Amino acid sequence: MNPPYDELGGSNRSPSDPLAAALHGTACTLEDVVAASKYLLKNRGHLDMVMRASRIGELFALLDRYNIEPKIMKTVHPKQQSTATIVLVESMRAAKHGLKIEAPLFVLGSDGNETPELLEAYKIQEKC
Repeated sequence: MNPPYDELGGSNRSPSDPLAAALHGTACTLEDVVAASKYLLKNRGHLDMVMRASRIGELFALLDRYNIEPKIMKTVHPKQQSTATIVLVESMRAAKHGLKIEAPLFVLGSDGNETPELLEAYKIQEKC
């Protein structure tokens, strides 16, 4: 799932209502998403999220509050030597503690082209 990237008022609102809901939290908050996930997931059920890296602390605090344990995290960087902008998090309801941090994913290589890892990730998703 891709919860709202920003809280309402956290950035300039898109004039498009569907984009505003996806980007700016006009329809729900991050806490609403995590609370609904706890309700919908069975014990040991998985929750996969795509988040802005700047909100990872807030996400982890909410997951802890609702007994959903982050299990795997991968940071996504626009290019090498840049800070992460996106974080991919796989969590599990009512699971034991333990977080595996995977190698980062770089969108662009030093040549300015999309990296083979990024292209492979898209190829995997197309098969699903």
